[in-house]
Amino acid sequence: MKVWLEAATRRTDKRKYHKTNHASKLLELLDVAKVRQASPYCDRLFTTLTGIMDASAC
Repeated sequence: MKVWLEAATRRTDKRKYHKTNHASKLLELLDVAKVRQASPYCDRLFTTLTGIMDASAC
């Protein structure tokens, strides 16, 4: 996939895709509800992380 992203972005204003430089911007574009619905493992991960963060906030 990385090769495809690099090829697709090579001639754009933002230049070649770079995982650490572009990942946060790509994650912002995701619809969390759609991702959670499409992936039970992702939903479980988010649920677990939310529980841990809520417990540590108390």
